[in-house]
Amino acid sequence: MPIIRVAVPQWEPAWFDKAATTQRVVELIKEAADGGAKLVAFGELAIPGYPTYLFGGRMEDIYAHNIDYFNNSLDLDGAEIHAIRIAAQANKIIVHVGFSEIDGKTLYMGNVVIDEHGEIILHRRKIKPSHYERTLFGDAGPESVVNVVETSIGRISVLNCWEHCQPLLKYHTYSQRPLIHIAAWPLLHRWSGKGHWAMSNEAGLAVTRTVAFEAGAFTLMCSQFMSKAGLEKNKVHGLVLKDEANGCGPVVEGGGVSRVYGPDGSQLTESIPDTAEQIVYSDLDTDMVYLTAQAQDVVGHYSRPDIFQLVVNKTPAPRVVYRNEDGSVHTVTKTITPFKAIAIGTEQEGER
Repeated sequence: MPIIRVAVPQWEPAWFDKAATTQRVVELIKEAADGGAKLVAFGELAIPGYPTYLFGGRMEDIYAHNIDYFNNSLDLDGAEIHAIRIAAQANKIIVHVGFSEIDGKTLYMGNVVIDEHGEIILHRRKIKPSHYERTLFGDAGPESVVNVVETSIGRISVLNCWEHCQPLLKYHTYSQRPLIHIAAWPLLHRWSGKGHWAMSNEAGLAVTRTVAFEAGAFTLMCSQFMSKAGLEKNKVHGLVLKDEANGCGPVVEGGGVSRVYGPDGSQLTESIPDTAEQIVYSDLDTDMVYLTAQAQDVVGHYSRPDIFQLVVNKTPAPRVVYRNEDGSVHTVTKTITPFKAIAIGTEQEGER
């Protein structure tokens, strides 16, 4: 079976500046492709950066800062996603990006997988935002349980952050038989010995490693990190993040956890400092998946569907359904600009 090179950047966004952050993503896409990668994966809310400020301070300050976050969130058919599609096509690389998606007046924790031709082949949203995230982001619809897509390098799955703690969602992901799983995390800090351990990097590493072993899939753990400047940006409007004793909100630099796990749960890449800006590369020997599956396949020979079954509803639930005079019904759905039209438009702009 083939060897597949993948790239997992550990990087810092241009906090809450969608244009500058998108430009940085485009640069990292090229760097990953130049490094021989066939897939590059960015973490949860890579654009415009994870809103760490939610985890501390007064609600009135948070609401004020949320206005900036709304203004720097992305439309799925907007200029920022278009730029990433063009970068994927130009560099012939598959790209995953987590982003704050604006749809109407609601934000969602979105994910896209874009193939090497620039086509969006998977779009989904975080099923249930976690903890304080629910003050800013809405729930996904049932269609977002379809989180695995076929690509030229094999089946790729995507989950965000604490979705890796959802047993039924995980099992449904495994049932779609991914070869590569993208574990999209924001930033996770070292545990100080105080507060809520489940929000530490130790907890995130443990649950992600478990998913790699349970899924029997190569697992790319993607993350951001926060510098002193990033920490200050997350404290605007006088916001002071809660200290570690309260278990909420990182108050120190760092938080990067980017790495790759094998389908047996082994770590395939060296750990790097959590303040380092670096692309982590790994060459995946796909035979390793089948070697691991001989011992356990939780949706195959190591399961008992005669005793346990998972029932999933993936039917979209539109908020408005139009009933016509003839008895038929229809809904209004959002369309995405075909990539060919995007490319033509870009070329025309360059000619001016």
